[in-house]
Amino acid sequence: MYDRYTTLITIIIAVMGVFVAIVGVVVPLMMNNDTKKKIEQHEGAIKESSRKIDNHEKELSSYNETIKASKKTLLDYDKKLVDYDDKLKLHEDQFNILKDEIEKSKSDAQRYARRSLASAYFSQAFNVEDFDKKIELYTKAIKLNPNYAVAYNNRGNAYLNKGEYDKAIQDYNEAIKLNSKDASFYNNRGLAYLNKEDYDKAIQNYDEAIKLNPKYAVAYNNRGNAYLNKGEYDKAIQNYDEAIRLTPNYAVAYLYRGLAYSDKEEYGKAIWNYDEAIKLNPNYADAYLLRGNAYSNIGEYDKAILSFAEAIKLNPKDSDFYMFQGNTYSKKGDYDKAIDCFKEGIKLSPDDADFYNGLCYAYLGKKDFPAALEAVNKAIELAPTDPEYLDSRADVLMEWGKYKKEHLDEYLDIDWKNNIRSALSDVEKAFSLNPYEELKKILEDKRAECKQLLVE
Repeated sequence: MYDRYTTLITIIIAVMGVFVAIVGVVVPLMMNNDTKKKIEQHEGAIKESSRKIDNHEKELSSYNETIKASKKTLLDYDKKLVDYDDKLKLHEDQFNILKDEIEKSKSDAQRYARRSLASAYFSQAFNVEDFDKKIELYTKAIKLNPNYAVAYNNRGNAYLNKGEYDKAIQDYNEAIKLNSKDASFYNNRGLAYLNKEDYDKAIQNYDEAIKLNPKYAVAYNNRGNAYLNKGEYDKAIQNYDEAIRLTPNYAVAYLYRGLAYSDKEEYGKAIWNYDEAIKLNPNYADAYLLRGNAYSNIGEYDKAILSFAEAIKLNPKDSDFYMFQGNTYSKKGDYDKAIDCFKEGIKLSPDDADFYNGLCYAYLGKKDFPAALEAVNKAIELAPTDPEYLDSRADVLMEWGKYKKEHLDEYLDIDWKNNIRSALSDVEKAFSLNPYEELKKILEDKRAECKQLLVE
């Protein structure tokens, strides 16, 4: 069956082949020349179209390649753009950092400029002698550099030298807030309290200074001064000993140790210390002065006067030296020289009542009662609330009254008693001014003597 179908198909294909061949022969024969020409034109057009299609395909392919290249270029550009953005951000960050550094540098430069100017004011202040000018310059330095601890300290020193102790303490407080490790700040604050006679606070500050610097000889000396003023002479001497051990050529410590021994009435030791101070500093006028006073206290008046003369030679403008020398001349009984000394002192310190008081006793020693009374009246005029000068006038009036009593041939009986009554009146006035204990005892004895004389 299958073979029969196969034979049939073969026959059909053969018949169709013959038909195509007949058509291939017959059709061309049937075409005329125009038809052939048109066919040829169409074929040519078809070929041209094929060529154009080929060209378009080539162009399309080239365009596709260009697009692919452009896409790649675009991707590369995008990548570069991302890189550029990253770099731009990095540069912006670096620019901001640089800008901050520039601003910081400007700030640092301004701060440096302020500090430099503050240092310039500080140097000017350090080199001037006028304390008000020092304060003005240190204040300018502090305004420019509020953390300038040493400027606060030095301004405090200027206030200290002016006697404005509370202002000095305020500045030392600020200095210590800024730098609590500087022993000198505590030492200086101690000096301010010492001058305010607040000796316990002074000692507390010297303690702090010594804790910070156990080899601080100046702090030991100053703590000794605080104990000296408290009357604790042995503690004072212990501190002077330590100051001298740390600094053997410390003339000031020898002087104050001598003063402590003088207050203990150990004048031999006092004189030895004053001698040591003078050996270390031959121009130490105060050492000559105190040595003279120690000699005067043990009755060696000539040595005392020589020592005072050396002090005056070194510092002829210090009126205190004339005071000590005048008192020693009075003790020696050389009243004329004493009067000369007191008058010289008055030239230098005309408002110092002590000189008139000393002059009073020199005249009293000469029995020149009117001159003595005139001198003591001037002292009372200068210091009307000081009970000592009223006590001195009571001495003059009593001695004058006693003298009149002994010379009744020259004076009336009522005259000398009037002197005693006036003396008693001054004693009572002196009591009303709250005298210190030692003077109070003197006044009590004087009151009793006056009353006894008046009943005779």
